[in-house]
Amino acid sequence: MTDPTPHDFASMIEDLRNAGISHYKLGVMLGRQTVQVQRWASGSQPKHYEGECIIAIHATICTQLQTELLAQ
Repeated sequence: MTDPTPHDFASMIEDLRNAGISHYKLGVMLGRQTVQVQRWASGSQPKHYEGECIIAIHATICTQLQTELLAQ
């Protein structure tokens, strides 16, 4: 059995902030309070489900932005 892959959620949240997704907006998207998103941005680890959601949102938003930038 292999160990789970660690994810840098603080960096993902920072990428999302740079893409225009505030801590408040990410909290709304996840159904969590802003303070919880701030904790994750400071290095706390989200629960598994929350982490999976952050990964999915990050992949969707950041890939979309990257595609738009390449198209210019």
